[in-house]
Amino acid sequence: MLSIETLAVACTSVAASQTDWNKTAAWNAACGGQPPVGATVIIANGTNILADANTLNVTNVTVQAGGTLAIKSGKTISLSGNFTNNGTFTAPVNSTVSLTGTNQTITGNVTFANLTVAASTQLTLTGNIIVNGTTNLTQASIASTCPANFSITNGAGTVVSQSCAGGGAGGGGGAATSCNLTATAAGPTPIMAGANNLTYGNGTTVNGGAGAVVVTGSNNAIPVSGGTVLPAPTMYALPPTPFPLAGGATVNNAALVAAGTYGTINATGNPTVFSGGTYYIKSLNTTGSIQLAAGTYYINSLKLSGNLIVTGAVKLYIGNQIDLKNKGISLNGGGNAGNLQVSLYSGAQFDAGKNNTSFTGLLYSPFANSQVQFDNNAVITGAIITTGEVQLGNNVGINFNSVVQAQINGVVCPGAAVQDHIEIQHGGTGLTCSPQTITLRACADAACATLYTGGGLTVTPTPGGVPVVIGATGAAIATVQQATAGGVTLGATSNPASAAATTCLNTVTGAASCAMTFNNSGFLVTVPNQFSCINVSATIEAVQTAPATGRCIPAYQSVTRAVQLYTSYTNPATGTLRVTASTGVVSTAAPGTAHNLLFDATGKATITLSYPDAGQLTLTTTGTAPSGAAMTGSGTFIVAPASFAFSAIPVAPLTAGLAFNATVTAKNACATPSPTPNFNSMLTITSSNHLPGIGNATVINTALTGFVGGVVSTNLTWNEVGTVDLNAGMSTYLGWALPTAVAGTQASVGRFHPAYFDTAVTPACGAFTYAGSTAPIKAGQPFTTTVTAKAAGGGITANYTGWNAYFTTLSNAGATTGFTSNTIGAAGFANGVGSANVTYAVATPQTAPLTLTLRATDADTAQVSSSGHIEGTTEIRSGRVKLLNAYGSELLNMAVPFTAEYYTSTHGWMLNASDSCTITTLPILTLQPSGVVVSKSVNSPFVGGNGNLLLFMPNVTGYVDVVATVMPWLQFAWSGAGVSNPSARATFGVYKGNNLFIYRGRRGR
Repeated sequence: MLSIETLAVACTSVAASQTDWNKTAAWNAACGGQPPVGATVIIANGTNILADANTLNVTNVTVQAGGTLAIKSGKTISLSGNFTNNGTFTAPVNSTVSLTGTNQTITGNVTFANLTVAASTQLTLTGNIIVNGTTNLTQASIASTCPANFSITNGAGTVVSQSCAGGGAGGGGGAATSCNLTATAAGPTPIMAGANNLTYGNGTTVNGGAGAVVVTGSNNAIPVSGGTVLPAPTMYALPPTPFPLAGGATVNNAALVAAGTYGTINATGNPTVFSGGTYYIKSLNTTGSIQLAAGTYYINSLKLSGNLIVTGAVKLYIGNQIDLKNKGISLNGGGNAGNLQVSLYSGAQFDAGKNNTSFTGLLYSPFANSQVQFDNNAVITGAIITTGEVQLGNNVGINFNSVVQAQINGVVCPGAAVQDHIEIQHGGTGLTCSPQTITLRACADAACATLYTGGGLTVTPTPGGVPVVIGATGAAIATVQQATAGGVTLGATSNPASAAATTCLNTVTGAASCAMTFNNSGFLVTVPNQFSCINVSATIEAVQTAPATGRCIPAYQSVTRAVQLYTSYTNPATGTLRVTASTGVVSTAAPGTAHNLLFDATGKATITLSYPDAGQLTLTTTGTAPSGAAMTGSGTFIVAPASFAFSAIPVAPLTAGLAFNATVTAKNACATPSPTPNFNSMLTITSSNHLPGIGNATVINTALTGFVGGVVSTNLTWNEVGTVDLNAGMSTYLGWALPTAVAGTQASVGRFHPAYFDTAVTPACGAFTYAGSTAPIKAGQPFTTTVTAKAAGGGITANYTGWNAYFTTLSNAGATTGFTSNTIGAAGFANGVGSANVTYAVATPQTAPLTLTLRATDADTAQVSSSGHIEGTTEIRSGRVKLLNAYGSELLNMAVPFTAEYYTSTHGWMLNASDSCTITTLPILTLQPSGVVVSKSVNSPFVGGNGNLLLFMPNVTGYVDVVATVMPWLQFAWSGAGVSNPSARATFGVYKGNNLFIYRGRRGR
């Protein structure tokens, strides 16, 4: 039998140029390949090794002078012995060194990204350590033999432990329970800053104390009562490190923002609502208030112009700044102080540099270069705990009574995760010769129905596992290992710690069991994650443990053997569709069905698999070893839908601002794609290709859950006119970061048209408009009517213009009789607004005043109307201008009656005292028969309905004929025929005389 075993020996690097740890070429011949479990590793002078994958658990690692060892980001070097650095050791962000032994030594000055130690480890330090990321190293881990001059320094450059007798080593950890950060020997202390970094102005009070300055304390803390304040409590690092600077789409004017990754968000709502979850935002700029639901918010820059409203437990991590732009801004005003936790990363600033700010919550930073500023008259209900700078202005009130203390001290430690627990998914069996793959899931709730996606978790499974980092997907692949056959109980520890105990799920049996049995022979089953109904290659290796070395050797070689295959539904726990292999359909229950597999010389068989559904499954293989022992092995894999499809969207036109149905179906990639009934996860619905533009709408961006049978329906809203493309997308599924996002698009949804019109009228003459008439014919006075296209909810549909608008007719509440120029063409709308200069004619001038209600109705197939909405009105009056004859002395000025009148049903023609708009022109007036020009004055426009025509004395007798030119709607049929301008004669030299007369008659008649 061909043996593939390798003896566990000292492995010395031989590669002069950087070579991967797991490559045979990197090591001496005695090593025989990747350093095995228990190996002693030496990075020799002149060699360069990159640990590009998680290593097996070796014993000692020594970097000699002139040697170079680096870890790839996200990978872990595990060792149970000593770590010695006399050369160059490079640990980038998110890399980890894991110490798994009992008595271990770190020799030399070493900088780690993350450093984890087992609970049993006693660590001896011979130099200084810098941990730029997280560590669970505590004083209890430091052996009493450590030198007095060692130090452990965090990424901000702060020495958090200086000697064996000093305080605990800082880092990222702590249970996800209350921290009681404000407890000191001097009593509750709501304000703590770095040494000599606290300033506060006159009139600052704690709990409503009276007096000019009634705070007490040192130059770095303000306790509720007097006393000496000890140094701040353990400062927890902020996960992840460094700050996860986001990049993504720009979102403008969104009313609702779903969890996700964004570049810039310009929020103009009041409030703009964030629906909760985990957010990564590079820049958030507000012009109004924002409302945050429970979740974790990584925001690099937040410029806040309105209030910050909190509706659940909010963790707000700031990479650069919070800048409050206005006075009187409230953050969680009136809320529970435990519901808002603002944490500042290195160099970040909280700038409340405007007066009267109100803050309710915990403001925290473990970084000495962070800055917090509150200006005059601020009110702080809660606590500020930082190793950086704190500046308080005059008359700052600090509320920290017993209720607030309980709220603050009950929060989860600022650097701690908020996962409920860790779940281990496993197949129930493992091999003594190989690490057994398991899945670690960070559960956000007790049922693990939702994963914690805040990231920053380092989890170490047992037995024999190496630490892995669980990021934003909420899950990670890990391994456990045991060299002797028998049963074990799986476990896991997390850093930061979980709130509840670790749980397990046996993916083969479906039992909530942490029991795993390690065997000396079995199958290594490897099935890659895949997309539904797309063939993938799976491998099944038949192996057994070599007694001499503990390494895996083939159990079957170059032979075809019948083995039993079956799948188990893991998530969800039931299903109806089956996996098809290249060897036949796979059973869904033990003991499975027989499949003939060809095992090659290395003991490996390869088959293709396809699954037409979605979910997480476990493929189990059983057989018989050459020794006659039963063999088993399993592998868990995830199958994601291949695509999403939209359906059941109503036919056009859809109404802007009104919810419309969209059904989304998760589908496979079979020849005829069909639904994947077991799919039930969260995806994101977005909009794109907004035509003719985004207008006054905001991009659709909403999370969608609740699939049943692979199908879900939802109501979406688009607040503009035109069409949009709808996109369904999913980038992670059941903890799998998909190599290609699952997507689906429905192009050209809509068209959308306005929900209604509003009309507004500008009367032509103040509060009224003059009518024309049809008998006799005369034109009416034009008045302006403006039509605004609106979405349901009241927003203007700016896209209602050109091709997206329709010919629109104006009427009197539906009646068009009497109107002229009462239409607006499609091209007459711009940014959703159009207007027309309308005229209206009554039947005859002897028509009493009436009121027009201007209604707009377009010519769309489903008409848009202003009926039932705001409709402008104007009073219509039938009018005329009248001139009367006048006479008087040639030596006096003469007033000629010149008035605007309108017709009423009760008094006939009467003075239109509301007229101050009428314009008139008069010709040159020549006195007859002398030809003398008569000077004049007139009100144009009229005042109170009067033209106030005055002719100046000519000093000679005669008459003058006056004809006033007025607008058509004020002309009248003075002669009984067609309409004309008003006219009159003014006579100079004719006197009226006395109103009293004596009549004399002949006597006797």
